Amino acid sequence: MPLLSFAESKALLDKYCLPLVQTVATRSEKELFVKFAEMPKPVVLKASGPGVMHKTEKGLVFLNISFRDQLEDAIAHIRSAAGSPDFQFLMQQQAKGAELIIGAKVDASFGPVVLFGTGGIYAELLDDVSVRAAPITDKDASEMLLETKASKFLSGFRSMSMSKEKMAFLLVQASRLIAENPRVREVDFNPVIASADNAVIVDARIIVE
Repeated sequence: MPLLSFAESKALLDKYCLPLVQTVATRSEKELFVKFAEMPKPVVLKASGPGVMHKTEKGLVFLNISFRDQLEDAIAHIRSAAGSPDFQFLMQQQAKGAELIIGAKVDASFGPVVLFGTGGIYAELLDDVSVRAAPITDKDASEMLLETKASKFLSGFRSMSMSKEKMAFLLVQASRLIAENPRVREVDFNPVIASADNAVIVDARIIVE
């Protein structure tokens, strides 16, 4: 099944008021350098496209870029490692906080469902998730936040915190997205970076029929 482009995904996120970290999407190196000068540092540079999967494992994600020469090196490495010209660069403000995951899909038995859990590169390994049929209520979302190990972030864990209100809002809106759009079959927001007063989506992967 096809994957939505960055622009299509961003439009759907905007429709449901789902916040994406500050992002520049372009194929132009010149535009990258212009926007880099304007963005808060550090930034992250990565590749995005229909054939780009497992970006971290393939060396297509560069963190902690604060200087122009670092950006130049990252661009060169991504072009070399991508293996195909069919991609664009995503340059993002580097968010700090707890790495979480919000997902949704159309299950063969239960229909639309939404999930929440520990995110980042270890999400599949930990399999630490809570699941509900979609759409959900604010009460459902609050309960989901307490049902995984990620609940430790609610009271602060290793200097990282999670805003209950912001995360619950994202869960409710993601559940609405999967329930209200029959063409959408799967949604993967991983990671979502949460702090004491904010929560933003860093990677959004949306699969449609």
